[in-house]
Amino acid sequence: MRLINVKAFIESQIVELHEFFGDDIPHYVILSHTWGKEEVTFRDLQHPAHKEKAGYAKIEQMCYLAIQEQLNWIWIDTCCIDKSSSAELSEAINSMFTWYERAKTCYIYLEDVPSSVPKEDMEETFRKARWLTRGWTLQEFIAPRRLVLLNSDWGAMTMDDFEFVGLPPGMGLPFESRVLHCFTGIDRSTRGEAGVARILSWAARRQTTRREDMAYCLLGLLGVNMPLLYGEGDNAFPRLLEEVIKKSNSHGILAAWYNLPYDQLYRDLGPRHSTSYIFPSSPQPYRGCIGELIDALVPGRSHSPHFSLTNAGLSIELPIIMIDPEQKGPLYCSWKRPVNIPILLCSSPRV
Repeated sequence: MRLINVKAFIESQIVELHEFFGDDIPHYVILSHTWGKEEVTFRDLQHPAHKEKAGYAKIEQMCYLAIQEQLNWIWIDTCCIDKSSSAELSEAINSMFTWYERAKTCYIYLEDVPSSVPKEDMEETFRKARWLTRGWTLQEFIAPRRLVLLNSDWGAMTMDDFEFVGLPPGMGLPFESRVLHCFTGIDRSTRGEAGVARILSWAARRQTTRREDMAYCLLGLLGVNMPLLYGEGDNAFPRLLEEVIKKSNSHGILAAWYNLPYDQLYRDLGPRHSTSYIFPSSPQPYRGCIGELIDALVPGRSHSPHFSLTNAGLSIELPIIMIDPEQKGPLYCSWKRPVNIPILLCSSPRV
C-alpha cells in the first residue's frame, strides 16, 4: 500500500510516496471522490507539470485535513496506484475494501455540492450528486469507521446543512450515516447483517465507466477475491457470482430475474453459456431484492440447502409447492392440472 507523506508535502510541496505492507501500515486518512478530467496519476508525479492539474488540489486539501487529525499519511486512488501495472492494479482492487475499512477517517468530497447552496435546496442538490451514482463509491462509504462529508470548497458539512431534510432517526449514529441512509436507502449500521442479494441490490442503480468494474467494485463487499480480466466485458459479473456461491448458499443470488418483465425474461433465456443462463451481466436485475430466508415455507429448516455450479449447470435441492389449477403462478402462466413447482428459499419484495 502506497501512502503520501504529509509532512514532506507541507514542507516542500513534493508528493513523496512510501510503500507499506501488513502490520507496518501506519494510520492514515483516505479520500472518496469521483474522478474528473484532470486527475493526478501515479505517472504524472514524475513530471513537475502535475501541479498544474485540477486534481492536484485534492492532494493538497487531503494533506491539510490529515494535519488536523495529527496524521502523517494519506491515500488517494488517483496517484497511489500504478495502474500501468496489471498485477498492482489487481492487488489494489482486491484490497481496496480493507484499505477503506482500516482508514482513520474517510473524507467524501462532493465537488458538485456547493457550500453556498441554500438549506431549503440541499435535498435536491445532494440527491443529484454524482458521487451517489458511482459503483466504486458504494464500498467507500460502507467500509470506513468514520465519515466526513465535504462540499465543493472542502468544508465539512454539518447537521445544520440538512435542516430541511427529513433524516431517518438514528439514536447514537453519526449524522453522516443518517444523511447517506436518507439518500441511498443503505443503513451502514446493518452492514454485517446484509445478505448477498441485498448487497447486489445496493449496486443495482449505480454505474461504472468500464463494464467489468461493475463486478470488480463489489469484491470487498461480497468478501471474495478474483483476478481482474479487463476486456472480458459482460462475463465479469457472472464470474463474480460464481466466486460468491463458492462461499455462500444464499438463494437470494439466484433471484436476479424476479424484477424483469416476462417478455424480457423470455428474450434473455436464449442459447448461451450455462453460467450466463443463470446469472445476469450486471447487478441491475437485483434491484429491490432482499433475499431473506423464508422459514415458514419449510418448517424446521434454519438455512438454505447448499447448491453448486457444475459443467452441466446448476445443481440444487429445493422444496416443492403445489399450484392449484387455473392459478396464476410464479412462472407467469396458468395450467389445467395441479403442478408441482420448486421454490427458492428467499423473498424479493420490491422496494
